[in-house]
Amino acid sequence: MSEEVLDELNLQQYNTSDEGRRRLIPAVRNCRKAVLSGSVLSTSHWEVVASAMTSNPSHLRELSLSENKSLRDADIKLLSSAMMHPNCRLETLRLRHCSLSEISCDSLASALRSNPSHLRVLDLSGNQLKDPGVKQLCGALQDPLCELETLRWLHSSQKPKPASLLKGQQVEQKPPAEKVLSERKWWRTMKLAKLHLSSRDGLSWSCGTRYRPEEPPTNKLFSWEERALNLSSVCLSLVALKSNHSHLRVLDLSFNKLHDSGVKRLCSGLESPNCKLERLRLIDCSLSKISCGSLASALRSNPSHLRELDLGGNQLQDSGVKLLSDLVENPHYGLETLTDLVHFLAQKVRRRRRGRRAGALARLRRRGSRTALPGIFLSNANSLWNKMDELKLLMRIKDFSTSCVLCFTETWFRKETPDSALLLEGFQLFLLGGFQLFLAVSGERAGGGVCFCISSDWCTDVTVISQHCSPAVEYLFINCRPFYSPREFASFILASVYISPDADVREAQHTLADCIQQVERTYPDALVIVLGDFNQSNLSYELPRYKQFIKCPTRAENTLDHCYTTVKDAYRAVPRAALGLSDHVMVHLIPTYRQKLKLTKPSVSTTKRWTSEAVEELRTCLDTTDWDMFKGATHDLDEYTDTGTSYIHFCEERILPTRTRKLQQQFTANDSASVWRPEADYRLQASGFRGVAAPMDLTPSKAVPSSSPPPLTISPPPHHLPPVPPSSPPSFTISEQDVRRQFARLNPRKAPGPDGVSPSTLRHCAEELTPVFTDIFNSSLESCQVPACLKTSTIVPVPKKPRITGLNDYRPVALTSVVMKSLERLILPHLKSITTPLLDPLQFAYRANRSVDDAVNLALHSILQHLDSPGTYARILFVDFSSAFNTILPALLQDKLSQLSVPASLCRWITHFLTDRRQYVRLGKTVSDSVSISTGSPQGCVLSPLLFSLYTNCCTSSHQSVKLIKFADDTTLIGLISNGDETAYRREVARLVSWCGHNNLQLNAQKTVEMIVDFRKVTAPLPPLALMDSPITIADSFRFLGTTITRDLKWEPTISSLIKKAQQRMFFLRQLRKLKLPPRMLAQFYTAIIESILTSSITVWFAGATARDRLRLQRVVRAAEKVMGCRLPSIQDLYISRTRRRAGRRLRSIRTKTSRYMNSFFPLPLAIGC
Repeated sequence: MSEEVLDELNLQQYNTSDEGRRRLIPAVRNCRKAVLSGSVLSTSHWEVVASAMTSNPSHLRELSLSENKSLRDADIKLLSSAMMHPNCRLETLRLRHCSLSEISCDSLASALRSNPSHLRVLDLSGNQLKDPGVKQLCGALQDPLCELETLRWLHSSQKPKPASLLKGQQVEQKPPAEKVLSERKWWRTMKLAKLHLSSRDGLSWSCGTRYRPEEPPTNKLFSWEERALNLSSVCLSLVALKSNHSHLRVLDLSFNKLHDSGVKRLCSGLESPNCKLERLRLIDCSLSKISCGSLASALRSNPSHLRELDLGGNQLQDSGVKLLSDLVENPHYGLETLTDLVHFLAQKVRRRRRGRRAGALARLRRRGSRTALPGIFLSNANSLWNKMDELKLLMRIKDFSTSCVLCFTETWFRKETPDSALLLEGFQLFLLGGFQLFLAVSGERAGGGVCFCISSDWCTDVTVISQHCSPAVEYLFINCRPFYSPREFASFILASVYISPDADVREAQHTLADCIQQVERTYPDALVIVLGDFNQSNLSYELPRYKQFIKCPTRAENTLDHCYTTVKDAYRAVPRAALGLSDHVMVHLIPTYRQKLKLTKPSVSTTKRWTSEAVEELRTCLDTTDWDMFKGATHDLDEYTDTGTSYIHFCEERILPTRTRKLQQQFTANDSASVWRPEADYRLQASGFRGVAAPMDLTPSKAVPSSSPPPLTISPPPHHLPPVPPSSPPSFTISEQDVRRQFARLNPRKAPGPDGVSPSTLRHCAEELTPVFTDIFNSSLESCQVPACLKTSTIVPVPKKPRITGLNDYRPVALTSVVMKSLERLILPHLKSITTPLLDPLQFAYRANRSVDDAVNLALHSILQHLDSPGTYARILFVDFSSAFNTILPALLQDKLSQLSVPASLCRWITHFLTDRRQYVRLGKTVSDSVSISTGSPQGCVLSPLLFSLYTNCCTSSHQSVKLIKFADDTTLIGLISNGDETAYRREVARLVSWCGHNNLQLNAQKTVEMIVDFRKVTAPLPPLALMDSPITIADSFRFLGTTITRDLKWEPTISSLIKKAQQRMFFLRQLRKLKLPPRMLAQFYTAIIESILTSSITVWFAGATARDRLRLQRVVRAAEKVMGCRLPSIQDLYISRTRRRAGRRLRSIRTKTSRYMNSFFPLPLAIGC
């Protein structure tokens, strides 16, 4: 191992198993501080620690063994013997919560008496020590060889013995412990928080009592009543602070009920000129302002030494606080810090806060139209036409003119009223369906009518989505997409409602609730705000999720105007003066909603800094490591690999510096953990076998800094794997040059896998790590086994779509080992060279010189060539599999690989790679227990796509009129129908269903769709297609491998989508131009970001595009030319160059009868000169 001495070894910092942590115990020899807290260690491990303490030289200075329940008396004796060794230089020993016994205390006391004794700090907090143990430690403190400076003994709780048991007992002929401590010049700190001991000598010592050195020890009879631990009376003995030999610098009496009387006696020692106390802590000691006066008086008498005073947790009043704060401000006194008093004064200052009303209104005035929710004025106008003069006067008031929305009910519009007469400056007017709709229903009666006035500063993108006018209810729904809105809301849907007093309340509420629910389904990401004059109606009865925010009376003593929304604490209603002679007050709705992004606390991100010095130090450490020692000390490949990767991770953690940053969490609606809670009894099923999972337990099983999810248990399939025969020569070997080249290509920004080895380490230290990993890789191929640590994976559910409705909306992506990915990349070319000649020619995924464009072009060529004949049409079935990669059966895959001439040793290696894979799920901050999986290939592995292609290689069509085109798990079945005969097409669909059943693949009938391309003039309804007794949906368009195909084979939807994406990226090009980037960099940005979008699948759709669509594409290129100030290749030139590059050279032309076939990919290259 490396001879470099480390600063600290903390086993709890490494995310590995307990066995992996125990393997790192020998590293104690080469570290200055060892933290072995909470570890389950055996006697052999304690012998290793003792050996490290007595080694020559011994580097260990601090040892923490806290919370080790396995620490026995024999182990303490072994460690104490090591501390007595002349080579031991241990200075700090922590044994918190170790359940020490009397025998352990005897061993520690012997170590304290040793010569030389270097121990300065001994921490025994949390141990329930009995009287004999305390007596032995106190005896060790009397020894002149003991140089202990700090002894911590916190939270010990020992019940006092009855006085009758103590009567008649004599104290031994030795000075009490406080006398011993007063004579020790090295003793500095004694913490006394919550300390209650029954030992006689230990009692006085624990109270910090000191006698004068000249006082001789005396024999005295002590009873419990005389020496009970009551610090308010024991503080009388603190006159030892006046001693000429007082070395006490820190005194901590926190959490003891001293009261004012105890502090008064304590202050008598502080007043002495001989007192050298520098820090005094009296936290939560039941002090009052009287204690402040005593302390202030003592500090004025002796102002030179005390620097820090902590009085937190005491009920101090203003007068007492002022006495002590004056001492801090006076430079004559040495007091520098009054801990917690500063917070106390700050709370006093903040006690008088502004009210909610003033705060919300002030925030609204400050932000104007950039509030989280729109500011609204709601009024029952009682004839808006007569109130226009008053409204124009109100526009001079800032609160009214800067409001986002004005909502009016009972507008009483008349037919002769022009729209221009109702306009307000800076606002857009939206009426309920115009005058004709209102008059057609309500006639000439004076009543009803609703309208919105939307501020142009807040929103200009307003659309009327629904309106209704009947004697029961009138409403107007508009959709607003403002310039500024919280990211949790895509838009705001405002609804103005008027329900007349004589209307049928039940009918009105049903009609309004139905409309609101329809709007919610149509706009799921929008926030619906319903407001208006409801009279006696109440929307909460029909829609309990909606909350009503207007609580003040709006007409006499009744609240008739309402405002509803689903967001909690959205608005605060303030009544304003009524408009004119209206009998309803005007209501100002002030937004009080706090957007979720501002409520989330910033997260702390810790990253490693790969400085040149750190990289050089890491390379030196790995270069001087004896890797043969690892191989010789382990028994098999699993242990060898696990030990090596753990050591690499250990070196990386200890050497590389870190940087901590606070990051604002980004809000997302995809709360993956919340979806799993209602699905706790969700069970995974697979066709072909009945695998039932255990119910999920959301209790975290282990703490991980980044996450922690529910356990996921999957039963292994009943297929029994063939036994692994004895090792045979591998089909190929991996050279060090290949491994070194692969490590150098790794992306350093990728995350490390479960083994903790980061790609940056492999890349920067490729020369040092290549030999050991080359040996591991070749050993794995030779033995046909994959190390378990390299097969372990972390499953992270990634949302497939913005809104999550169930578990099927997630894609389980596996975070695997970077070392394993490197090995897979080395095996992939060899496996491809064997299987590529035998692959199905209609499989286009992961093959040289094939792409999605080739798959789409071949599919369209087959369809258009067939449709060139009369009386023909085509049916296209876009098949969708459920978790396709997770259903691979390793035993069945091994048989298929053997049929493809893959060597037997490589087949066994792949089978072992896919079986017994340990994995756990990570959701947010929760990590599940790990389980063993023997089905499927994890999405995230390099070999998974190719293995799935080989798994489905035998799935082909047996009829020439049916084409089965595959791109990995995207499968498309094209039926070329002539004369209405669909027999071959339906037979192939049935064969596909049967093949999936025999190969454990599940068809998703809900996501499988069919599209019919038929250009016949006279057509009859075609019979529907069913898949596993489920009817298949017939779609008018489908996104096939990134290209939208419609039933009429028009390309306008695809081109419009590409133009929209390119125009969005034009904004960044203009911003770069403003920053005065050179033209060369602008051209690179255009080629990589904009041109790549415009030419996406251009060989598929450009020839069939209309002249108008081509002109739209060229406009984007011209706009980029104006921004950059240089010439760019046209869309036509780009298409010709891409077509020539892909088509190659044609030997003969293709005869076509229709223009749509002539303008497709295959016939066109001859026309453009390929």
